[in-house]
Amino acid sequence: MSVTSTGSFKLTPRIRLPPFSSAWAAPAAVMVWRGIACFLATSANALLRACAIVQLWRDGFVEPIGPPANPLHVLVQQLMALALQLNGLGIRDWRQWLGRLPPFAHLSDDEFQRILDHLLQRQLLYSDGIRLSLGDKAHEEFGRRHFMELLSVFTTPPLMTGTG
Repeated sequence: MSVTSTGSFKLTPRIRLPPFSSAWAAPAAVMVWRGIACFLATSANALLRACAIVQLWRDGFVEPIGPPANPLHVLVQQLMALALQLNGLGIRDWRQWLGRLPPFAHLSDDEFQRILDHLLQRQLLYSDGIRLSLGDKAHEEFGRRHFMELLSVFTTPPLMTGTG
């Protein structure tokens, strides 16, 4: 583990961790890229807790976790985001955009059609028979703040501030 100071910002420990670990439930902001976790500790107490999590991981008390086997919620979010981004997604174009991704490569056309039928029934998507676009319910639930809840992973303001 290395701890670096970035000038006027708080201390940032950099720790190499396995690709998926429940250590992401750390008490400080965490960014992970290529197996390296960067904890942004916003206080001395947060730094201490982040270091404790690293020590627990080294001692084998933080169990590795893997992605869900069938993340259909991600497929639905991506379909809706693509329909919004492209002002309509061709009904058969989903596989070109998402079908090569490992979680969705196994999805048959029949399975996808069942998911699509559900989304159409709930009015999250609308189809004119050729293209998919966001349905009335999606506009009602996600349309505020320019669809930020649909398109964003994080919707809270960042905690980083500069001092001095």
